[in-house]
Amino acid sequence: VMLLLMSVAIIFDLITGIVKAKCSDEPISSKKGTKGFFKKLAFFIAYFFGVFLDLFVPYAIEVTNIGIQIECCFGLIIGVYITLNESISICENIYNINNQIMPKWITDYLLGFKKNVDKTDENNDNEKGE
Repeated sequence: VMLLLMSVAIIFDLITGIVKAKCSDEPISSKKGTKGFFKKLAFFIAYFFGVFLDLFVPYAIEVTNIGIQIECCFGLIIGVYITLNESISICENIYNINNQIMPKWITDYLLGFKKNVDKTDENNDNEKGE
């Protein structure tokens, strides 16, 4: 189900991005398209890595006889993050196509959420010394 939701969000983001480019007379370049393609491919790789971890971690715990039971949800967390990220992009695209269609508060709410997540990521990177 998560893979389906993620895929639908990515497809809608691609469609709304193309429509936004056409409506704003932005040139559609192959360089930008290639960059976007590899970004979407990286999303799928990250998701499948999360699913791999969901399967591998419990198996590794069982094989090493650590004796704890753990339910992993890496794939779910990564999938939800990707779907949310794509949903934000869809809202931004729709708002840029026609700001009368998408209520501004929805876009602002999602952007605020994204900024909080990005801020948390930056803080974690700074703590690690990166």
